[in-house]
Amino acid sequence: MNSRQDQTEEEFIMQLTKIYGPILPSRILWQLLGYSSPQAFRNARAKGVLPVPEFSIEGRRSRFALTADVAKWIYQLKTGKLNEDNKLNSL
Repeated sequence: MNSRQDQTEEEFIMQLTKIYGPILPSRILWQLLGYSSPQAFRNARAKGVLPVPEFSIEGRRSRFALTADVAKWIYQLKTGKLNEDNKLNSL
């Protein structure tokens, strides 16, 4: 595998998916997105400024995001390829 510096987006997605699985609950999501606390994350959600889409699963209380979306956002952030509002670009 490539070093972390020249790791491809696909390799990074596979790495995070191996660690966290295919979906992330909000209790992990807030940390991966760099929020300082769960409350800061909830405030961003209420304002509609989360950088990745979230979804609900019937019968579950938490909200979730796809690990692949979070990995893409982190990778785009690292490589300077985010759009002007720092949200995930659909490539």
